Amino acid sequence: MPIETVAGSGRSGWSVAVSLLAPFSVITLSDMDTFEDGTTSEPSIESHGVTETGQRIDEEAEFRISKGEQAFEILLNLRGRICDILSRYGISVLPEEEWRKPVPWLRADEEVLVGTRDESIRVLDALFFEGL
Repeated sequence: MPIETVAGSGRSGWSVAVSLLAPFSVITLSDMDTFEDGTTSEPSIESHGVTETGQRIDEEAEFRISKGEQAFEILLNLRGRICDILSRYGISVLPEEEWRKPVPWLRADEEVLVGTRDESIRVLDALFFEGL
């Protein structure tokens, strides 16, 4: 199937997820796009973009390259304000290196759409849900 490019517009910002199970949150840089053909892409907790070598795309580094350091500083200030609001409600923001860690004693059930039954569930998978 050939790849077709469709023009569109969008914006970048912070996606915030708060766990329903524990007073933790995650904040990640994400995009929301609307394309000329009417399709949209919604912000997500976790980017699924990968490079040609299979490495996960660093959204923050890509934003810095495309928009510049000054624009990224504005986003970092906004992230700080979001962190302050969460903190006032007793909600801790987990650093990315923590929410990417596996929880080896948890396994996915046949009805759970996380990884495979043989893979460990990560902290992100255990505490945060994008959809049910």
